[in-house]
Amino acid sequence: MKKYAIAVLVACFPLITSAQPNIEGTPGELEAYLTGLPKLVSLSAQASKKAPVNKAVVQLGVKSESESLAEAFQANMNIRLGIRDQLKGLGIKPGDINESKFSSTPEYGYFSEKPKSYKVENILSITVVSESQMVGVASVVDARENVYFIASNAKVGDSGQIEKQLIKKALLKVKEKAALYQEQLGVVLIPVAFTESKYDAPKPRTKLRLQKSSLSSFSETQADTRTSFGESKHTMAVTVTYEISPR
Repeated sequence: MKKYAIAVLVACFPLITSAQPNIEGTPGELEAYLTGLPKLVSLSAQASKKAPVNKAVVQLGVKSESESLAEAFQANMNIRLGIRDQLKGLGIKPGDINESKFSSTPEYGYFSEKPKSYKVENILSITVVSESQMVGVASVVDARENVYFIASNAKVGDSGQIEKQLIKKALLKVKEKAALYQEQLGVVLIPVAFTESKYDAPKPRTKLRLQKSSLSSFSETQADTRTSFGESKHTMAVTVTYEISPR
């Protein structure tokens, strides 16, 4: 019996399309196959929320240099210990001060194969939660010759809780849509799969805007001392696939 090669496309309401394999068989076999396919519909919804940005992570570089590598490492450690003590007085917790791995660079003379000195650098990431702490971090840079400002970035406190709220809100919208279709079309929708997509707007970049002065490396009076770090918008999209069954 002659067989036919047919590309099958299943249509249902609303229209859903997906990549289907080529199906071979007799017309009767293909009809039976199509009749047995589940009829599916996908419903989507999204929820958005603006959340206050209540933290900022400030990055400071710490550098030291000495003719001895060991002395350069020791000097770097002493600077960082002094910074920690200074930040503790500002109410910044030890757990909010994180250190990167060391980097060391040998400095050579023009005609020497042996390094004339060693430069050691480290980066401190400091989480601040208030204006006074932000200014206090700026004063660390101002007072220490071997400390320099790198960048600061705003952060949202409990992003996990925000995500849960958005999923719940988006799912509620999907369920309301499903209930409306069931009521108006006289069908039963049975959830069989779901996906979610998260879209976060770029967080505001909080800058200290420190300015060099003739008396020290930076001027504390130029620090941006806002009491708020702005807002961040979060959006969650949820799609639920239902199997359509007659009521």
